[in-house]
Amino acid sequence: MTSNTPSVEANLYVQLGLQSEALWSKISVDFAGGPRGFTARQEEVVRDQQSVPEGMTDWQYEHLFISEESVAQRATPVEMPSASLEIIPDYLGWTPLPIVSARLKSFLEVEFPKGSQFFPFSYIDSETKQQIWPEFWFWLPTHKLNFRPQEKRSTKQNMRPQVWGALGGLDVTWEMYHNKVFQSFASQLPFWTTSPMFNEAVFRSDVYYRLKEKGISGFKEANSDNYLRQSPEDSVGFIQYAK
Repeated sequence: MTSNTPSVEANLYVQLGLQSEALWSKISVDFAGGPRGFTARQEEVVRDQQSVPEGMTDWQYEHLFISEESVAQRATPVEMPSASLEIIPDYLGWTPLPIVSARLKSFLEVEFPKGSQFFPFSYIDSETKQQIWPEFWFWLPTHKLNFRPQEKRSTKQNMRPQVWGALGGLDVTWEMYHNKVFQSFASQLPFWTTSPMFNEAVFRSDVYYRLKEKGISGFKEANSDNYLRQSPEDSVGFIQYAK
């Protein structure tokens, strides 16, 4: 986040991971053996199905759990210069889960004490070849909401996506824009995830504003309501409800 970043008043803000080629080039990270992440069908993810209110029959709500052992097995050892730590933002999409700084971890724990799991993050220093444990953590948002309509919707129930990623469907955009039951339910969650890779975190507006106030980095807002006009440097999309 920077002071000159365009701001859009919205109901939800979606962090989709920073796709900055310039940043990744500066970090000079080597994902040895290729990245290995968690997907929807992997058994390491324990999914506790939760009920939803009437009016949200096409929504799936789960509480997630992943063991520290499973994360360690999938966390491919990465190699990078230790100097890269200075340019890694507070939030960055990684593998098998995104990583967050110690100060962002503390913020998330205060805002939603039961909304996260954190796991130790380490890397290999490219000069010394030593394993380093910096003040960064793998982050799993443990509340997951996913929209899966049981019946095909009419074209009148489609809207141009406001964001890309798992929330970028024509039908889910319409659903979130109009469904008051969903909107009331989502207001109870400070943040949640919708992506099987868990790099997609959705923040309630008041929580996101507090992120901005603290100047936490890794969040660059898109100011267009058309996802086709958002660049890879824009890591945050937004969702607005019908007035």
